[in-house]
Amino acid sequence: MALDKKSDDVLTDDEELFEADPEAKKRFDTTPDTTEVFLMPQCVECIHNGGLYECAVLGEKPEEYITNQTACPKRES
Repeated sequence: MALDKKSDDVLTDDEELFEADPEAKKRFDTTPDTTEVFLMPQCVECIHNGGLYECAVLGEKPEEYITNQTACPKRES
């Protein structure tokens, strides 16, 4: 069963959305001046956190946990 986009009540095309609300496009446009990226290691709010490289459960933290590449199985808030 295929969906007929023309009969849908929901706007599915970005251009239709922006035509309906011209201010919407401004909310989705990003520039380097308006974008901020924050890296917060998952260990920051963990009860086992012992600093940048130390953990009460793991001892020395693996780098993939510090850089959020892998979820830490021992993390507790």
